[in-house]
Amino acid sequence: MIFAGSQSPDWEPRRRSSSFQTEFPSLSLGTSEIVAAVVTTYFTFLPSFLFILAGGPLVESTHGNLKFTAPLSAITAAVVGVILNLAVFFAWHVFWPQGFEGRFDCIAALIGACALMALFRYKAGVIPVIAVCGAAGMLLLFIKSQLVQQGIFL
Repeated sequence: MIFAGSQSPDWEPRRRSSSFQTEFPSLSLGTSEIVAAVVTTYFTFLPSFLFILAGGPLVESTHGNLKFTAPLSAITAAVVGVILNLAVFFAWHVFWPQGFEGRFDCIAALIGACALMALFRYKAGVIPVIAVCGAAGMLLLFIKSQLVQQGIFL
């Protein structure tokens, strides 16, 4: 006879839990998730900080030595190129969400232009500009359906 799921005589439900919660059973599930995220983040970025702190003086000691500065300049140029490529990629997907054949998103372009003006002309901080642009985007998301019902197309 074939049993399905819970009808099987040897079937016993098993509760899954993370190994972190098994090690520290007094922590609630939410607390253990937060602690695990903090531990993971700490050990993910710790090696980078150690390399920077340990390698910084070594890199500074090569200042003026063409044998070391030329490759580092090339690496810096490559990193700037990658960042510029990512900026163009994200701008393309934000300003033309359906591709170049689709509509140009004027509101996203306006928010981006205001952000550029705030950063370069008014010397605003990056974090406040990101926060204001994110708030403007969220506000637009919430009121867009009401604007479309009123006959205003964005």
